[in-house]
Amino acid sequence: MTTVATVPEETDSPYALSHLDALESEGVHIFREVA
Repeated sequence: MTTVATVPEETDSPYALSHLDALESEGVHIFREVA
């Protein structure tokens, strides 16, 4: 059961990082348009 509990955490991390990367990229794009 410990392995099963660890797998979802590893699955969530890359998704969270890619989601944050997408938001960061969008934010940078907006700042560039404003500038």
